[in-house]
Amino acid sequence: MPTLRHLAHRAIETAVAGFNRNPWSTEALELMPRSSGSVYKHDGLRTTHNHTFLDTPDFQRAYARAVQAAGWDYEIYWRVHVILWAALTAQSIPGGFIECGTGRGFMASAICEHLAWGDRPFYLFDTFEPNGSPYYADGPRAVQENFREWPGVRLVLGSVPDSLVQIESGPVAFVHIDMNRPSPEEAALRHFWPRLNPGGVVVLDDYAYAGFEDSHHSANRVAADLEFSIVSLPTGQGVAIKPPSTPME
Repeated sequence: MPTLRHLAHRAIETAVAGFNRNPWSTEALELMPRSSGSVYKHDGLRTTHNHTFLDTPDFQRAYARAVQAAGWDYEIYWRVHVILWAALTAQSIPGGFIECGTGRGFMASAICEHLAWGDRPFYLFDTFEPNGSPYYADGPRAVQENFREWPGVRLVLGSVPDSLVQIESGPVAFVHIDMNRPSPEEAALRHFWPRLNPGGVVVLDDYAYAGFEDSHHSANRVAADLEFSIVSLPTGQGVAIKPPSTPME
């Protein structure tokens, strides 16, 4: 004979199924298993998997510096965790660091703080001009002041791809692309992948993010043309590492 607990559970399941069949809502309900551990719920990602990186002093210091640069907390902790891992992985690879789509400097500031940035070139591509959104820079002067403590950081003003010719075509070790538009993102990926040293890392911020399907398809097109692969992450990012056997142009 079913217990009261079993009947209650079946009633809840029936109610959830009924709600999900309704024609008047675009939302859906989902029953999730309970966990005795903590749950990570930020930036479209919900998981009970290990996220102890949040408690490490190095991560907390880097993330706090990112918040200082932006002026607020985006609550994108796992995305920052990925970008810090990628930058640390690329640290031993010869070549400069690149970011296309810097804004106020959230991600780049986290990287610089985490790696104790020095004189190594770190090129930040952006117009650095306001566009009506609080997420973008108010102007290059404020961004330049934010990065003043790290002498290797260099702002490259202008729109991609036109601004790409402003730096020397030397090798690179790390590329972060976050411009929220497929055309300049594709241009940047095509430009920097051949210059990426073997073992170098590319992080595509919009690759798997909901609503950025055009960026996903354009990145896949570049990967197919240049014969490399991109791993899709639940953070919304995509990551590619230059294979050791790949010759650099």
